[in-house]
Amino acid sequence: MTHSPAYNKVTAEIGRFLDILEYKVQDLNTSTDRLMLSLHNSKQGGMASHFSQYMKNRDLISECWAFSIVIERRLEQLPADPETPYRKRFTGLTVKIWATLLDCSLKFLDALSRETNLPLGSREVFVREIKNLYDANRWLSDPRYEGLISEDMQAKQRQAERILSTIIDRAPALLELG
Repeated sequence: MTHSPAYNKVTAEIGRFLDILEYKVQDLNTSTDRLMLSLHNSKQGGMASHFSQYMKNRDLISECWAFSIVIERRLEQLPADPETPYRKRFTGLTVKIWATLLDCSLKFLDALSRETNLPLGSREVFVREIKNLYDANRWLSDPRYEGLISEDMQAKQRQAERILSTIIDRAPALLELG
């Protein structure tokens, strides 16, 4: 089947963009691994030193999402077949981003919970991470990602649900909403 030059141009661009997104996701995974190792090796009271790595990680996640929006717009120009290699690849990368975000949020909240004195800005980070947990859990629970979520990630989703339930039950006290 031959396609129009416009279709070929869009698919070539999508292919290039997916390559770039895949590279960005690899950078994100490397950054997340560094942050996780740093958090794991840290002693109580050392959270402030991890904020710059945390912020770098957040910036990489934001870059991935921004670029995902561009790719999604390009995919909308293709016929509505969810089984195209481009859509499948994009879906796989989307799952990787959400899984990394969920994992990072869980680990960062765990590290925050072990601190006796939280660094300046911790409340804002805490609120953002709760939102990230909620969003990641909601997205990864979407039926279109079924079969792409590993057992480990499903366990992390259940952990996120438990944390969210606890936080929702205690929200006014934790978030000073009262």
